[in-house]
Amino acid sequence: MGGIAQIYQLNEAVLRRNRSELGRMRDNIRHRKPIKPISNENDSMRILFSGRLCNTSDIRKMLKRKHHFLSDQDGEAVLHLYEEVGEECVHKLEGSYAFIVYAADQGVNEGIDAGKDGKEGEANRIFIARDPLGVKPLYISEDEEKVCVASEFKALSEIAPDFQEFPIGSYYQAGDYTQAEDRFVRFHSFSAQEPIATFKDAKLGIQGLLTNAVKQRIDRNRPFGVYLSGGLDSSIIAALTAREWAGVDSFAVGMKGSEDLLHARLCAKHLGTKHHEYIYTLEEMLQVLPTVIYHLESYDAALVRSSVPNYFLAKMAAEPDKVVLSGEGADELFCGYSYMKSLSEEERESEAYRLLETLHSTGLQRGDRMAAAFGMEARVPFLDLDLIRYALRIPDSMMYGPAGEEKWVLRKAFSHLLPREIVERKKKKFSIGAGSSDLMRRAAEERISDREFARHRETTAGHRLKSKEDLFYYRIFHGFYPQRAAEETVGFSRSL
Repeated sequence: MGGIAQIYQLNEAVLRRNRSELGRMRDNIRHRKPIKPISNENDSMRILFSGRLCNTSDIRKMLKRKHHFLSDQDGEAVLHLYEEVGEECVHKLEGSYAFIVYAADQGVNEGIDAGKDGKEGEANRIFIARDPLGVKPLYISEDEEKVCVASEFKALSEIAPDFQEFPIGSYYQAGDYTQAEDRFVRFHSFSAQEPIATFKDAKLGIQGLLTNAVKQRIDRNRPFGVYLSGGLDSSIIAALTAREWAGVDSFAVGMKGSEDLLHARLCAKHLGTKHHEYIYTLEEMLQVLPTVIYHLESYDAALVRSSVPNYFLAKMAAEPDKVVLSGEGADELFCGYSYMKSLSEEERESEAYRLLETLHSTGLQRGDRMAAAFGMEARVPFLDLDLIRYALRIPDSMMYGPAGEEKWVLRKAFSHLLPREIVERKKKKFSIGAGSSDLMRRAAEERISDREFARHRETTAGHRLKSKEDLFYYRIFHGFYPQRAAEETVGFSRSL
């Protein structure tokens, strides 16, 4: 993993103050293990890179005649690629990433850029980019003196009151362009393609692409494991991983007697994983709730509710620098949400695009933040771009079974790897399957009176809270992050 905390200085007069601010930024995301810059051969340019590419070897082959590589790091390949093609580099990257390229002769004290008082020229430029789905988080603040960038907004909240989330699938150039209206340039979006012709083709395509996506994300040089809730999506990822890594560690959590624990045990036994589980109580959930919201950086009720079991999951799996695979993203790709059945084919297609566009501030944010809280990296094979493009070509008629079963083509594609009980298990939210959903809601309602809710249901930024549970979480969130900008970064899960 690795976190970004960077100040790009546009006014040298305030450099000393920003040295101390950078230290505070790094301290606030110390759990992400803030990364150090990588330099090119002559130390004229540097990059801060967080993420992982799937096509680094191809980039290296393309550049090997012009560049001498000093490491095997993905960031070095991206830096040399940027040297050759500039902003066009983003069109050649496959993977999840957030990065900053800047001129090294402006660098001062591990990542502060001095900037030469805003004079023109290549040395006074910074280039920032974020992957198409926003798998890797990134936030930015800018004014006439400096540009600040960080992997979590808690790094910016104390020093830059007007921060915002960096747009997904976009790049940014500062320096000569700092005041330009179009400084955020969107370089990626999904578009409709020719539909898959047959159910057999759809199954085979999914099998091949997802198998390859899992292989690409397995890292045998680091501690490794899979999250296993016993639902279809995580079970498929666990099954494909188990074929590559005998006895891989799998992890499941829930309350005593919860469905997730029972199904996860069944699946783990079938796959032969080394299975671990943790049973938690309501008292433990309430005890860790402030910590969860602090790391999550959200008060969205559905997201908080599911992040609590995810926090216990990450805590149980925790090892320094560990990689875990999750089943995030399958519902968005394969019509896994029940409300989608009532939509027309055109509406479902539009909804699929909307879900992919907002996943970075809901499910992906939960998975990333809870893993990062323990120094781990969560990877998401279902959100491989090649698989996404293929899944978006699958017609509605293949997504639902004869009795309306959701994710039908996905179930059939991997039914040979899993127990029947897993293949036929109906979709349930993580917090419901883990047994914690209703208890969290009731706990919130017991703590907030009707009168209190009526008086305080509007937030600082003017958002109207829907329930006492919303207010319960919002108060904790606001205690950590009172800035209006913090609230305006929050994304909201669709009410299902």
